Amino acid sequence: MVRAISTDVKAAANARETGIILLQAIDIALPNGTTLYVVNNPEDISINGQTYTAVGFQFDMPEETEDGFSTARATIDNVDQWLTPHIRSLAGPVNVTVRVVSESDLEADPPEFDNVEFVSRPIRLRDATYNASVLRGVLSYNDTAKRAWPHYGFTPNHFQGLF
Repeated sequence: MVRAISTDVKAAANARETGIILLQAIDIALPNGTTLYVVNNPEDISINGQTYTAVGFQFDMPEETEDGFSTARATIDNVDQWLTPHIRSLAGPVNVTVRVVSESDLEADPPEFDNVEFVSRPIRLRDATYNASVLRGVLSYNDTAKRAWPHYGFTPNHFQGLF
């Protein structure tokens, strides 16, 4: 998958000093239909009208390899136990979408970061562990390219008319 970013962000990433602020935000889509919006920032922000809650986290995107993608890793601050009830009530798949955004209006309340520089495909949470201070998760893409297609093989058992 090619990751295209704007020329301004490329120039800012390669510059010694820059005025562009880039933030990493994640959308955590829970199986009950609730979506948690968090940003790695000391204060809440707005992305296209949606408020993202300030939470400390580290998110390592999966590496691109010849065979596809490796796993991603996430560590989210859970000191105040805000995430624990959501994790304990999980009863299905959790999808995480990563966004990299840049500022559009820092004077607004909350500050607006409407310039979306990158959005990932949804990444499925495969394994999660948590304690009193952090949640750690292993995530990977739903690799549909490695699934058999069509689902059934052309055998006499499934397709009697072919034989």
